[in-house]
This record gives sequence, C-alpha cells and structure tokens, in this order.
Amino acid sequence: MKNLISVNVPDEDQRLVFKAVGDIKSTMPFLTKMSKSVSLSMMNDGRKPFVEKCLDFASRNPDLRPEENIVTEGDKDLKLFSFLQSVEIEVTQLLEMIHDTRQLAGSEAYDAGLRIYRKAKYNESIDVPGSKAIVEALGKLFKQGGSDINEPKVN
Repeated sequence: MKNLISVNVPDEDQRLVFKAVGDIKSTMPFLTKMSKSVSLSMMNDGRKPFVEKCLDFASRNPDLRPEENIVTEGDKDLKLFSFLQSVEIEVTQLLEMIHDTRQLAGSEAYDAGLRIYRKAKYNESIDVPGSKAIVEALGKLFKQGGSDINEPKVN
C-alpha cells in the first residue's frame, strides 16, 4: 500500500477553515438558494455581450428603457454576475481539490482497514486467541458499509 497523503490538520487550523467559510457567507448575505421549481432566463458567457450592449444602448437612449431604473439595476446585476462567476471558479477549483483529497484520504484509510481485517481473518484461520470475536465484529461493520467490494480474502 503506497501512502500518498499523510496530513494532520491541527484543531486551530480546522477552526480557521470553518471561520473563513463562515466569513465568506457573512460577507455575502445576499446569496440565495432557489427551489428547482423557479424558472429563470439564464445568462452565460455567450449572452453576456448581448446584455452589456443592451444596457449600453439603453444608457444612451432613454426611449429604449421600459422602466426607469432598468439600466442602473441591470448594471448592478451584471457586476454581481461577473464577480460571482469569478468567485464560483475559484471555489469550484477549491471544492475539486477538497473532494479529491478527501477521496484519497478515505481510500487510504479504507485500504488500511481492509488490510487489518484480512490480518484478523488470517489470525482467526491460525487460531490466534480472540481473533474470532474481532472478525465477527468487523464482519458485521463491513457488511453494513455496503456491497461495493467483496469481503476481503485471507492471504
């Protein structure tokens, strides 16, 4: 088993990470969670130039404004969209790194558990005292964990 990651995150660093996430949330109290039933027209990078040009034309041609504050509010929304798009990219990169690192750590921990379980089964097969109780306890937990992998064989 190759150990690709070996990290101990101190309690203080863990606290700082959660504080930083909380700080981000409190800095942007306007963030929303929409239900799936909400239907919105969506802007993407392809539509952004269209929106920019519409707002530009309306800022110089009052007869294009269906409402009084549409340019002001549209500009604010466009700036927020652009800012959040940049934040989303940064957070997505961070989330991918967190996910991949979590997967690696979990895989290595699971592999360690499997190796210990195999050793316990081996010990049971050679009649090491107390091994049967350990194998039974681990076997129950192993079965509860799912069926993504066959029970480890004694080597």
